[in-house]
Order: sequence, then C-alpha cells, then structure tokens
Amino acid sequence: MRFIYLIPKIGNATLVGDISKRLTELNMHDLGVDEVPRDAACNEVNVDGKAMFLLVPHQHGQPQPEFTYQPDKQTWLDPDDAGVQIGYWNDDTPKPDDLLRPQTELVDGYSFLDDGGRAWTTPVAKSPSRQPLPVNYQFNPLTNSPRGERKPAFDWLWTLSGDVWNYWNADKDKAGDPLWLADVARQLIGVNYYVGARELNALAHMGCALVDDVRAAAMTQALIDLDIVEEAENDTKKKSPHE
Repeated sequence: MRFIYLIPKIGNATLVGDISKRLTELNMHDLGVDEVPRDAACNEVNVDGKAMFLLVPHQHGQPQPEFTYQPDKQTWLDPDDAGVQIGYWNDDTPKPDDLLRPQTELVDGYSFLDDGGRAWTTPVAKSPSRQPLPVNYQFNPLTNSPRGERKPAFDWLWTLSGDVWNYWNADKDKAGDPLWLADVARQLIGVNYYVGARELNALAHMGCALVDDVRAAAMTQALIDLDIVEEAENDTKKKSPHE
C-alpha cells in the first residue's frame, strides 16, 4: 500500500475545501493529490484529542481497501514541523511498485537498491548515446518530416541535469557539496515515484533508506550518464594521434 497521512485540521471550512487548501500550504504535491476525494480518501479523525485529516492517496488510480485510523495496526512517525504525520500499515509496508507514478510519466534510467534490497529507478536526462527524456513530435504537413521537442513537463529536469553536469565537471580542487547532492537525489527519486522528503524519512524508518552519500553521488552521476561520457572520452583519447 501507499503511505498514509495525518494532517492537522485548521479552521472550520468544509472538508474538501479545507484539505485541498492544507495540501497546497504544506507543499504535498508529491502525493499526487490535487483535490479530495477524487485522488484520495479523506476522513476527519480524532488523534489524542486533536482534529486531524486522515488522507489515504489512491493507488494506481484505485482507492486503497483501508482508510481508517488504526494506530494498533499502523506505524506513525512523529509530527514534522508542519504537524503532518506520515504512516504505513505494519503488515503491508509501501513498496516501490506501490509508489510508482503512471506509466506515461516515467523516465528510463538506472536502478538502485535501498537498504532493504528493493530496486528503485532514477532518471537519465543527458546522455551522449540516447535521448532519455520523453519527446513530442510535430510534423511538417508538406514534407511529413518530424521535429522532436522535449515534453515541457521535463524542462526542469533538463535544467537540473545541466547543474549536475557543471558540478561533476568543476575544478577537482573545489570542495564538494554532499547536502546539495542529497537534495538532488530527493528530486530524482520523485520523478518516477510519489516520494518526497516525508516519504524518504518514512522509508528510512522502515529500514529501507534510499538516500545516503554514496547513492546520492551515484544517482546524480546517472542523471548525466557520467560513466558513458567518461568511457567515450577515454576512447577518444586512445584514438588521438597525439597520445
């Protein structure tokens, strides 16, 4: 199943309007929930005397079978700075396939194992050997020739890959920034999965941590196909008559 969420209720607005407003305020777009209840089940519950919204996102477009607050059968992390708690069912913890975005939104890439041995795929955005980001085609009506354009939804990822390229090709004497790499890794995992900061914290709590210094470096290098680039550069040097 996917992760479940407890969100503080503020004010006396109607359930749908209030929870939609709270989602925007709390920057919870990683849930894939735009409005309730179309993309999630939502109940008002009482938790230790406080009014909360229990939000259960749909899984692959379908409601999850359970959407009640049962603390004896669920594990809940402590509230974050926004008062939000993320949780999961003890007997059905979230798996990569549970959190996968729709097929039309996925970007091909490389697989990485979390601490629980489960595989997650992070994207490639730049590569000397392929066009990894999704492309739309426009056709010339006279010649029928196609012209490809990167899908606008992935422009941010293309821009980010440029920043990553500059990072890894900077002066070797320049100090690295592991915190920046970790934040980039967080964004990359969210490309193919409904996973953000809260979900990554919950995965670590489950013993399935996904972002550490080694993986963060590897994911960012994978974004620009760094190994393939270096291999191509080495081949060029071998062929150079000046070597």
